[in-house]
Amino acid sequence: MLCIHSFFFCIFLIVELTFAGSWYNWGGWNECSKSCNGGLSNRRRMCYGGNCIGNDIQYRLCNTQKCPSDDIMPEYETCQSYSGSTEWIPRQKYQCSVSCVGKTKLIPDMISINLADGTKCSKHSSHYCINGKCLKLGCDGIVGSSKEVDDCGICDGDGTFCQERKPTQDKHVYQWDVQWTFCSVSCGTGFQTSRVSCWNIKYGQQVPEFYCDYKTQPTESKRECSSASCGPQWKTSLWQSCSVQCGGGVQRRKVTCVHMAGRYKTLEVPSYRCPDPIPPSERPCNIQFCPSNWQTGPWTKCSATCDVGVQGRPVYCMKTFVRGIKVNVSDSECFGLKPQNSRPCSQPPCFKMLSFSPHIKQDNSTFIQLKKSKTIRLKIGVKAILLSRQSVKIECPVDNFDTSLIFWTKNNRLISTSIFNRVYVTSKGALKIKRTDVSQDTGIYTCIAGMESGNVVIEFQSKKIARQEAKKIKKIMSNKSNNEILNIPQSDIIPGRGPQNIIALPSETKHSKDSAVYITSDWSKCSRTCGYGFQTRKVTCNIVTDKYIKIVADKQCHEEIPENHRVCTDNPYCPVWRDGEWSECSVKICKFDGIAVQTREIYCRVENNQSITLPPNKCDRKVRPQTHRQCINKECEAIWKTSKWTSCKPRCAKNGKKTRMLSCVWKHNKKQAKDNCKSKPKPLLRKVCRPKHCKRKCFDMSRYCSITKLLNMCRYRTFRDRCCATCTNSVLT
Repeated sequence: MLCIHSFFFCIFLIVELTFAGSWYNWGGWNECSKSCNGGLSNRRRMCYGGNCIGNDIQYRLCNTQKCPSDDIMPEYETCQSYSGSTEWIPRQKYQCSVSCVGKTKLIPDMISINLADGTKCSKHSSHYCINGKCLKLGCDGIVGSSKEVDDCGICDGDGTFCQERKPTQDKHVYQWDVQWTFCSVSCGTGFQTSRVSCWNIKYGQQVPEFYCDYKTQPTESKRECSSASCGPQWKTSLWQSCSVQCGGGVQRRKVTCVHMAGRYKTLEVPSYRCPDPIPPSERPCNIQFCPSNWQTGPWTKCSATCDVGVQGRPVYCMKTFVRGIKVNVSDSECFGLKPQNSRPCSQPPCFKMLSFSPHIKQDNSTFIQLKKSKTIRLKIGVKAILLSRQSVKIECPVDNFDTSLIFWTKNNRLISTSIFNRVYVTSKGALKIKRTDVSQDTGIYTCIAGMESGNVVIEFQSKKIARQEAKKIKKIMSNKSNNEILNIPQSDIIPGRGPQNIIALPSETKHSKDSAVYITSDWSKCSRTCGYGFQTRKVTCNIVTDKYIKIVADKQCHEEIPENHRVCTDNPYCPVWRDGEWSECSVKICKFDGIAVQTREIYCRVENNQSITLPPNKCDRKVRPQTHRQCINKECEAIWKTSKWTSCKPRCAKNGKKTRMLSCVWKHNKKQAKDNCKSKPKPLLRKVCRPKHCKRKCFDMSRYCSITKLLNMCRYRTFRDRCCATCTNSVLT
């Protein structure tokens, strides 16, 4: 059993000794990443011969002095350094990272960014942030070092240098120093900011803050500082809102000459005492054109003096330019329905025409019943919406015809003249329906007189809907009785859902039973979601009572017809993508051999005003233009770049090797070219060399050499080379 365990251990020992690597010496320190406020410098080393234990890079702190005019906290500086058109501010700070959100809150996303390398993990800490991790800083200034200052003030000392001195003599070697900045203003009252730093008073040098006792660290503060009087200065107020929304307006502000009479007291003085130039008190604003709209002129006189004629009026599409100048433009630039430019007009008949053919007088109106009556009387040509269980009489007035010869049909089926039926035709040609039934009486009723005919459409509605309509009418009539109805419909002023609005007759007119008024429906939705669109609504002339509503022809209403369309806008800005010019196909951005990359800026802007830029999330991402494209540039050529050969190693062997590093770079600027050299032959990376002859030093290269001796493994050459001292002593003994 012992032999089996020894065999596996020998295998592990052979692998460990065979593949262990060695480090080259450390390279030089590169430049500091910052000029102040603490930066980082690094150096590297290379591993050869296998797997090396340890890191191949070291960091050390440099330029720890504070910047002379830097009041920005690290987390603010990190968020503001994030690229993009949105300004970012910190939301939550962590040890070595910060969460940032958009200042304008237009972008709901949150991003996490690592703090800059060299930033302190906390205010009173000797740990610093490297690649988002908090690492300790040794007294030698190297990140990750375990070296500390001993009681004698010596870095990595053993405390024996000052054994004969009292320990208290070096307590005050490091002390805090406070210095004040220059005054923030050159005249008047400003402020100064204190700068606190840690100094080694023995050598007169500034050192990192963790050398000093943070418990006694003074707090940074501000104080007022006074200089010479500034004299009279111009003082301006905030700009007022623009005088108009479009077409060119003016913004104004107050400009006064003031003099500081005390720390917080100002006196207004004559303007000549202030220096030139005088700040402007006015500036133009909203210079974009106003949207075009329809405008009408007055109606002309009727074209005929008797019978039926025509009235006309001019209709223009007008656009308002800067300073209120109106110009007639093409009709295609106006939204909404074009107002009518002609209408029929009636005059007294020129002479009475004689006719012996039948003529049915039709009432082309709509009748809506609100409450039950004893009998509803209708005329031919009407569309009736009734309540159930209601008695109805429909007359069919005919000129030049015997009414006893009139007959009626329902849905093309003849109606009886028997008075014993529920539905019948009277001897004078009228149609009577006793107690209407929804299931039987809905339909089209036709009155036929000779070659003439006319229809009546009967439909039914529920009592609930009738009560709702009656409630609206009651509100309308209440407003009319109190003379509170305006000449302009409420819906013309405040668009949106709500009860129907009405234009009434003038207040001095008495409202008779048959007086007609205009009723308007709600405005439709805006035809466009952005920019300027139009809305429409239905306008009808109505005879309104507490029992019914009758929709009649517009000529029965004596007031101006309310507007049935208007311009609207939910959002005046229509976001669209605008792209800039492509950059030159330059070798500065090479992609592949013979291929470079062109770039361009894209912006989210307002469609009708290119000077207004919107956040990118306001525009449609699906149609976002591309910002990069490939182009042909023969100067883009990737080549292999080699470093210098290393010295011949190992130094004391018969044969040695030299190595060098290999990287793929662009030929014109030697920047990294990534994988573009894969298809190209690689230069030689190793070559045989003959090292200088020297006496070989015999030493053990593994911590397991003592076990090698016990297992009698020195008879193998590999173990004799790796455990030279142990195997040599074994032979001697």
